[in-house]
Amino acid sequence: MITNIDATAIASEENLQKNPTIQQLLKREADASRQIAQQLADKKQECGKNKRKWQEYLQENGITERDANKRIKLVRLPLVLWQVGTIMALQLVTPMMEPVRDYFTATGDKVTQEAVQAKMDDVKLMRKMERELLAEEEEVSVWKMDKNGRRYWESGKSYDQEAGVVLEELVKETGKLPQTIISEALLLMVDGGVSVSRLVDDKIFDGDDIAEFSTQESGLTEHQRLV
Repeated sequence: MITNIDATAIASEENLQKNPTIQQLLKREADASRQIAQQLADKKQECGKNKRKWQEYLQENGITERDANKRIKLVRLPLVLWQVGTIMALQLVTPMMEPVRDYFTATGDKVTQEAVQAKMDDVKLMRKMERELLAEEEEVSVWKMDKNGRRYWESGKSYDQEAGVVLEELVKETGKLPQTIISEALLLMVDGGVSVSRLVDDKIFDGDDIAEFSTQESGLTEHQRLV
């Protein structure tokens, strides 16, 4: 015999099945994603080195290899974090978010999307600060060391086409190496009265004292003809 209380409970359950809450849908999504991830992981392990078999399986199921690899990573996600939904779960399995996974696994704090997002933002901010600190500590230097322990310098790539044409012509005309010509040009600039401090301050290269620099440049050109 079904009582009024039983009938009310049954009706309520039927209503929830027809109109599930967001929390219920997220749980269903998490369960489905977890099953998909596990099936993909098992199948990939079964295929082993047989890439053709793996590709055929993916095509049969309409899944790209990139998507499959992302989902397979979800297998290692702690069960407690699945309730945040698949989209956030995919972010949590990245190497950078390991501190977040460890935190919620170790502390037992209540897992909500807001709480997890806050921790993820903290990790991103920390990584950004670390990168900025490393950038500040890095000292730009032209000096390098060869395998024999001898120190040498290099200027790196240059996309200044006009300077490249001039350098190429000087190499052909003088028979000297490009680095030799550049070295001599720098020394001639300093010997000709262009101080290192002015070069460091970018006064010449920013266009200041153009007339004076043009005079220096003319002197260098004349000297190069004599060389």
